[in-house]
Amino acid sequence: MSASTLVALMFKHRAAFLLAWVLCWVGCDQATKVWAQGALAEEREVVRPREVVAPDGTSTRTEERVTQYFAKRTITTHENGLFGIGFKYAENRAAAFSLTESIPEGARRPLLLLVSLAACTLIGVWYMRLKVADGLLMLSFALIIGGALGNFIDRARLAYVIDFLDMYVTAPGAVSWLR
Repeated sequence: MSASTLVALMFKHRAAFLLAWVLCWVGCDQATKVWAQGALAEEREVVRPREVVAPDGTSTRTEERVTQYFAKRTITTHENGLFGIGFKYAENRAAAFSLTESIPEGARRPLLLLVSLAACTLIGVWYMRLKVADGLLMLSFALIIGGALGNFIDRARLAYVIDFLDMYVTAPGAVSWLR
């Protein structure tokens, strides 16, 4: 089967192609995050003070025990004097690059869940309306939707997104230029 025949087949059955790749990518996303949490983080029970306010206005201080994960190790896979790539556990409660960090948690989480679903919907509609059979574009859309749904699952289940890819610049001149 030639590449053009394969792309034409993908285009003809694009809904099935999208669903298959999205499910595959969400599965990979969730599996790698389980790996990262197990291999790069340690589980600790943390006691947090909490104030409970009764309907009559009185408040009581209690302690809440919660399980949290903390980065325990970093794995460096590549470093060449210019940049480095590795794995390091992190929990991101905000959007990309901590853009929504200043928004209170009670509003931020529902907002980010809504934005994720809206982005998946818009990209899905765009995907289904493609006029030209472009296999790379179709795959790209499927992977973007899969990644967004993986983050949606994290945020809905955990209240944060598990991040673990660590890319950094090591060249002294580039580091000072970037700052």
